[in-house]
Amino acid sequence: MAGTCRSRDEVSLPFPPAMVWRALTELPAYPVWWPMHVQIRVLNLLPELLGSQVEFRPRGGLRFVCEIAEAEPHSTLRMNYVCGLFAGRGIWTLEPLEDGATRLAYDVDIHVRGRALAMLASLVDLKAHHVRLMRHIFQGLQEHLARQPWPSLDGTGRSAFMRLISN
Repeated sequence: MAGTCRSRDEVSLPFPPAMVWRALTELPAYPVWWPMHVQIRVLNLLPELLGSQVEFRPRGGLRFVCEIAEAEPHSTLRMNYVCGLFAGRGIWTLEPLEDGATRLAYDVDIHVRGRALAMLASLVDLKAHHVRLMRHIFQGLQEHLARQPWPSLDGTGRSAFMRLISN
């Protein structure tokens, strides 16, 4: 179907799942490690993450908003594409590896909203574009993780930042 994208992108990161989880759930830090050509704005940040919303605006593209629908610490972060250009879902999954590293995957199943936009999107290979974007995201995440001192996490996997806003 025109204007759809179903893809699974994954990478092995030399960091434990707790560190990767922390980076994925610190939404205000996304602009630090996401590609510069994607503007990111946190619209709603809730202490337990569920219902938190982030707006993504690729340079030269239309905006879309994702809302966190499920957060299972160190394991699964599901985001629904709730408004803007795309509708659908994306799921981050973290799998611990024997050497202490993490296999991180992002599964996306989205479609362009609106018949006219879907027809225009049929001229673009959305999956190829998404795969390229994910390579940049994974690279930025790995570089971001390598720069962090990462103080210890509490038993919930929440960072000091998330504990602060929940109090």
